[in-house]
This record gives sequence, C-alpha cells and structure tokens, in this order.
Amino acid sequence: SKTANGYVKLPGGLIIQWCTGTGQRTETAQTVTFPLTFPTACLFTHVGIKIDTYSVVGDGCFYRVGDPTTSTQVVGLNWSGGAPATNVYPLVIAVGY
Repeated sequence: SKTANGYVKLPGGLIIQWCTGTGQRTETAQTVTFPLTFPTACLFTHVGIKIDTYSVVGDGCFYRVGDPTTSTQVVGLNWSGGAPATNVYPLVIAVGY
C-alpha cells in the first residue's frame, strides 16, 4: 500500500509495515497499532520522530520502546532538554512474518 499507514508482503512471507502514532507533548507512553497483525511474530521495530514544526526545544526528543507484539508497539516519549513546543509523533517501522 502507498499510504501513511501500510504494509507490504514480500515473497517468502516477510512483512514490512509502517505507521504513525498519536501526537503528544508530554512524557507519556502510547500503544501504536500496526496496520496488519503479523501471523507469527514481529521480529524488529524501529521508531523515528516527526515534529509538527521544527524547534530547538524538540531536538532532544526520543522514544523508548518495549518488546513488540504481533499487533502493537508500546512507545514512550522522553526528552533530554525542555518539553517540545509542538506535537511529536512516533513513526514506526516493523518487520515480521
């Protein structure tokens, strides 16, 4: 699929997914749901950051993550400097089968 939240199934059964979580400005956790539940296992996730408007205050933002399930990834927003001035969104890439 060629959408903001989607997936592709590769020959051999590997699935790559991408999705965006909810925007936030506080150091709290959220559960990001994959567009498709992996039939067997999620092997790997990578979480990036999207900020509504570039700001120096948002430069120190990062997400901590736990182990993914076949359908979700829990992410927690943290920052090393001050709180972000605009919404911060987790961008998740997941690989599984």
